[in-house]
Amino acid sequence: MNNKYIKNVYIENDKIYIKSDEELSKLVLFSPKVLLKVNCFENAIDLQEIIKNNWCFFGEKSQFILCNDDEETTSLRLNQMKTMGENYICKGFNLKIGKQMYVVDIFVNGENEVELIIEKYKDESSSYFEIDTSYIRENFLHIKGQLKGYEELEANHNKSCGTEDMKAKLMIYDRNQENLEVNPSEVQGETLWFKIHIDQVPRSIEGNVNTLLIIEDRVLDVKFKEEVRFQKIKYEDEQGMKNLIVKSEEKTKSLVFHINGKLAIAPIIKRMSYEDGNIIINGNLNATIDVFQVPGVETVIKLSAADNSIIIANSLDVVQGSFSYVISSEEIGDIKRAFSGEWNLKIEMLEDNEILVSEDISYKNSEDDIILSEMIRGGRDNILLKAYLTEVEKKLALSVESEINIDQILSIYVGKNKLKIKYRTKENVDKLLNSRLIKTNVATASRELTCNKVVKKGKKTYVCHYKCDNVKAFVDEMLLKGVTLYTQVDTQEFKNVVSEINRYSIFFSKYDIVQSSKKYKNLCLKLYNDIFLKCPVKKKRVLFESFLGRNVSGNPKYVYNYFVEQGLDKKYELIWILNNTEDEVIGRAKKVKRKTLKYYHYMATAGYWVFNARQADEIIKRPEVSYLQTWHGTPYKTLGNDMFNASMPGVRDVNDYKEKFYRNSRRWDYLIAQNDYSAEIFKRAFSFDKVMLPYGYPANDVLYKGNNEKYINELKDKFNLPKDKKVVMYAPTWREDNFYRKGHYKMTMELELDKMMKALGDEYILILRMHYLIANTINVSDYAGFVYDLSQGCDIQELYLVSDVMITDYSSTMFDYANLRRPMVFFAYDLDKYTNDLRGAYFSLPEVAPGPVVKTTEAVIESLENISKVKEEYREKEEAFYNKFCHLDDGYAAKRVYETVFK
Repeated sequence: MNNKYIKNVYIENDKIYIKSDEELSKLVLFSPKVLLKVNCFENAIDLQEIIKNNWCFFGEKSQFILCNDDEETTSLRLNQMKTMGENYICKGFNLKIGKQMYVVDIFVNGENEVELIIEKYKDESSSYFEIDTSYIRENFLHIKGQLKGYEELEANHNKSCGTEDMKAKLMIYDRNQENLEVNPSEVQGETLWFKIHIDQVPRSIEGNVNTLLIIEDRVLDVKFKEEVRFQKIKYEDEQGMKNLIVKSEEKTKSLVFHINGKLAIAPIIKRMSYEDGNIIINGNLNATIDVFQVPGVETVIKLSAADNSIIIANSLDVVQGSFSYVISSEEIGDIKRAFSGEWNLKIEMLEDNEILVSEDISYKNSEDDIILSEMIRGGRDNILLKAYLTEVEKKLALSVESEINIDQILSIYVGKNKLKIKYRTKENVDKLLNSRLIKTNVATASRELTCNKVVKKGKKTYVCHYKCDNVKAFVDEMLLKGVTLYTQVDTQEFKNVVSEINRYSIFFSKYDIVQSSKKYKNLCLKLYNDIFLKCPVKKKRVLFESFLGRNVSGNPKYVYNYFVEQGLDKKYELIWILNNTEDEVIGRAKKVKRKTLKYYHYMATAGYWVFNARQADEIIKRPEVSYLQTWHGTPYKTLGNDMFNASMPGVRDVNDYKEKFYRNSRRWDYLIAQNDYSAEIFKRAFSFDKVMLPYGYPANDVLYKGNNEKYINELKDKFNLPKDKKVVMYAPTWREDNFYRKGHYKMTMELELDKMMKALGDEYILILRMHYLIANTINVSDYAGFVYDLSQGCDIQELYLVSDVMITDYSSTMFDYANLRRPMVFFAYDLDKYTNDLRGAYFSLPEVAPGPVVKTTEAVIESLENISKVKEEYREKEEAFYNKFCHLDDGYAAKRVYETVFK
């Protein structure tokens, strides 16, 4: 700070006068915590005005340096002057503002700078505002409190301050002189209510933003009755991401808003060892601030599989910045079974499940590439464990794998009572194959097949032959739950788990093999374009397809069922397009395998298409064809033109996605909407200008016609569900960040099934309906009798009917299930991220949801334990939700669709 010299300074008539050779117009009072700009007229500053305008910056004792602030801030220094006493120019000047007395001292410090000390004369009363109720809802902080020492305060001021017309306000201020004044939303005697919008809290600098209560001209501290720490609110300014934490000050319990953007950690491992089958990790966190004793902050160590398919997180005990973590031999086996290969390690700090900071882990000696290398032997699962530093970033990683690792099942050939499976390994096994020292057994949950012949195909590829009774059942089980592979090398055995089998790698005949080839596909497309598209269109031929042939489901299924129920399958030629032609279909429909020669022929010659998903660009819609797009749900998540992000399978660029979507939707002639809300969104999001059918969804017809005890009991028998317990269905949505590469999806089960079973197992069972992309990755074998995984091969409309309660999140299942007027719980553990960072949403779920929106398993359990109370509490919201989204569903949607499109 530069200097500016003056001749004299003194106090007179509540003003500070400064003698100088030049006029001073811009002065400031400077302290390490605050910079107060003050008016200077004829080289005099008014103390009354300074304190009145900046009262909130004057605590019990405030100390400032007097500075000039013209082009740059310069401290005022006395040139030649004898000071009174020691260095004091003025000591003990009394200043009264309203009913508050201040004492002002002016002195010269050792640098000859002019300093002011302004001390508040302490009132003998102990009055303050005590908060007894506080919560954050929809970005508002709500507080209710009592005036403590109210009688004394009233007596001292000779008038009532506890009436409803008293002049009270809450002042929220930071040391940059930014402040927010909030009037009470309600006053009853000594009780005051305030509602504070979080976004309006001053955020100009980091640190604490303080609060005071002003009544008339008196200032009271604002304190919590007990220690409080609210949720963290993330926001971004020009300096980057920051956190706003609402809490009580540690010593005084005063209400403060803490702005923090500086938390950082640099975890480093000091020692890593393998002892008695356990990995022991010791290290330091090296955090920039001490947050370990702050309530609500949790430190975790996170292991992530190299492909991010699996994440394991465990709490970490931190004592004075040091931590110790043990991975037991059992956990090592679990890690290997979850993912064989490289695991990356991070340490994260979380608050209310929100990540504050996340960092890779370093090692004390970055020259050591390999830190540990151990062979762990245990039964049929021999594990090679390595701890090492990554090549470029030198960050700690673990490798947990077998010496022999099956990288991929390339193909499965199914014959009569036999199987041939082609494997590829990570390692070069050429010598083992040549010496015939390697073979692989394959096992499902129910049985194991022993390899009886090995045929070498390459240095890393080989085919194993197996004998197998009831081969179809074995293959179906493989598809449903994956397989375990036991690779024998001489006298050792290594275990690999393949949790997902690619359906298209399974061949039941030579014709299947031919159909999977590129030559066959090219031939089909050539015949399609050159011949089939020139054949006449048959107006009575109707194609049905659901989710690109995945199954018989959704709106296409129930439009088709209407045809059958009305005997129209005798009048029309009905054809179902399926990936698996063994799927059951009622009525007289033909079943055609997708992407075969017959498929392309029927696509070219059918008069009607009834689909619920978009078709590939290679398919051409002829003018004579009527295309009924039934769609598959009322939108909560943004669609088409409304999307700002598209991290979905196979999608990298959102604008490219929108362009493809637009081209695809040009083919649609009719589009079904469940409600008027959907119809408006579809018109905009799909740029749809043809025939909108706001008729309700045909798939929901069964929720009206089948909602009876007899049919529901038949469905429970069909799904092997007990009839003496209530049924809860968990049906979460697809999250765009669950996708990381084609055919591979990450999905952690955030709903903690062990807690659910312990708390609810006596009264409830839980059925899972997971998204089809990750359904194969869910293993519920530890929860037999409580959890029923019905994710695959089950009609969700039938699951709605057997469920007494549904747990969902952002899924469009909420709009269908609402037709039953049964309770729902919304487990939205990632609400902010999902609606802001991923896909975006059309409305606020907490505002509209016809049930509680919760973020933890414990809150889900509490809602289910009090489900009758929840049902009553949300009765009005349920009614509003039903009226907005289900007003067109009545059991006759398929009839209306048929009469409009086909008659």
